[in-house]
Amino acid sequence: MTPDQKRRLELRTVSVDQLYESYFDKLKLEHGGRVLQEYLRVINLFREFLGTDLPSVEKARQYLGRFTSRSLNTRARYTDIVNGLLDWCGEAKVERVKVPKRCARYIPQSEFDTFFATISTKKTHKATIGRDRLMFDLQDATGMRCAEVADLKKYDLFLDGAHRSQPYLVAHGKGGKDRVIPLTLEMATRLRDFTKDKSSEESVFGLKVRSVVDKFYRWKRKASVSISAHDLRRRFATDLDSLGVNITTTQQLLGHEDVSTTQRYVAVPSEAARQAIELRTRRRGAAAGQEVDHHGDRLLTPDIGGGGGDPWVAALKVMLDPANLIAALNSENVEDVQLNVLPTTAVSRALQGASPEE
Repeated sequence: MTPDQKRRLELRTVSVDQLYESYFDKLKLEHGGRVLQEYLRVINLFREFLGTDLPSVEKARQYLGRFTSRSLNTRARYTDIVNGLLDWCGEAKVERVKVPKRCARYIPQSEFDTFFATISTKKTHKATIGRDRLMFDLQDATGMRCAEVADLKKYDLFLDGAHRSQPYLVAHGKGGKDRVIPLTLEMATRLRDFTKDKSSEESVFGLKVRSVVDKFYRWKRKASVSISAHDLRRRFATDLDSLGVNITTTQQLLGHEDVSTTQRYVAVPSEAARQAIELRTRRRGAAAGQEVDHHGDRLLTPDIGGGGGDPWVAALKVMLDPANLIAALNSENVEDVQLNVLPTTAVSRALQGASPEE
């Protein structure tokens, strides 16, 4: 008897309530916080749909078919949650919808500047303006999610004593995974002043997750910009990448489980990718008997004393020209010339001053 068959046999001996109670106990051991709440919510909706029926792949397809108007990410999440229950019951799984892996869209710096300036220059509700500006400045400076900002308690801030010169905070990420995020001294001072009258158990900003998100979009509408709350996180990742920060360090700071997720947050190509494109352009120019200038934005065709003939001779003549050698040595883009890959006869003729036709 296979494990799946054994599981199905065991399920026939328990009530529907016992089945779900046992599965919920399993989920509580594996998950916590908002992740657990989402699992329980989706499973309970599936349970209501099933009524007295036991979970099956056919019923699961019917249930998930009710969400075809939702986003691909939502449908994929619901499918994963339901498949977890099916697998535990020894049933086959529903095929998961494919979610395209899209890169972050480009957003001009002016959009972010306008957003923050709108908060700072607002003349009314002054009691909350300082809080809102600090809250979104903190997200911008740390890459924290809205939910993590809402969950932040004063005891999560390490700003005083031995930590005064190297302050940090503890963010409570998805799946109950905490991570440490360093703070600048300026940000630590602002947080210290803002929370000085709060007890260690109090929420730093006193807002629920929904309220943090609503606050962001309220200010977004006032600023007339197109950024989303998650774009602050993406900008954080993009800025670190442009500074040459290792992708795994950025992954740790963002709290991503998979580095491929972090890579999709970066809105600009890596320096290595840019160098690869420029290297290819220079090599193709050399193969065509052309020299790419220092900026790589135009091709200069050298005078090689005659057309046609052996391209290796022509290319070598260009490289051995004293003027070109001096320019190359003064350039920041000097590349090693591998003479061993040139045909011996071509090298010999070029060094003797022969024309390409000889």
